[in-house]
Amino acid sequence: MLTKVISGGQTGVDRAALDIAIKLEILHGGWISKGRKTEDGVLPVKYKLKEMDSTSSSKRTEENVIKSDGTLVISHGKLLGGLALTQKYAAKHEKPWLHIDLNSITSFKAANEINSWLLRHDIKVLNVTGTRAGKNPNIYMLASDILEAALYLNIMDTGMPDSTHSPNETSYKPIWIQLPKTVEKAEDIIIREMTLKDKSTLAYMRAEDLGSLQLSLGEYIRNHFGLWGENTELLESCRIASGEDDEDNFDADRASLVIITELWKKLQETHKLRVVK
Repeated sequence: MLTKVISGGQTGVDRAALDIAIKLEILHGGWISKGRKTEDGVLPVKYKLKEMDSTSSSKRTEENVIKSDGTLVISHGKLLGGLALTQKYAAKHEKPWLHIDLNSITSFKAANEINSWLLRHDIKVLNVTGTRAGKNPNIYMLASDILEAALYLNIMDTGMPDSTHSPNETSYKPIWIQLPKTVEKAEDIIIREMTLKDKSTLAYMRAEDLGSLQLSLGEYIRNHFGLWGENTELLESCRIASGEDDEDNFDADRASLVIITELWKKLQETHKLRVVK
């Protein structure tokens, strides 16, 4: 599971990574050149980056690559200048790296690709860099949305029990002796399995981002609750809750999203702080 996010503290993607880590209560840090200078001035002290003895940006770039388990680069188009150098350092030190080119991938697919990469390489300390705000004023918000969705996915993927069986494996048996027959019972089981942090994380998600959990929490629900065929009672309960009339085309994917949505609604009531006026 990802435990820390680091960057060089520059504007744009670097800063987005730090801000999302702070928002999700993930440790953050990294190395910054002497003087803590960035494109928009001196880096604020709230960012816990270590100042290097050198003003060299290349040395700072290399240090962040070395002190991480993998490097993520987010940009539009081909990597140039310092970003190309980051890629070279990753290859030099035999560190996993991933380039997300926003010219060729949607934000939703980018978040899923990042999460899959994090899991595949078991990355605990992630170095993030990319285009600066001076070159693309919109990059901070784009990177923030992608990183927040990707880290949500990572938290949910690693926070729930492992789901390693494929729905096509005929020998698969759900782990629950008594399968939930209703949406409410399914919610209760999931809530018992989730940590407090997982509950709060899900509660603060936006409704439009819930679909991003289909590859993690959704897979867990489909596999462990028997939605691929044997648990017809739960499938029907999900269909009724969704308001859909078409029984023939209501499948396990739609059912798992219904459970996720209803779970999200419940956690919004119990695990999201509200402003009292």
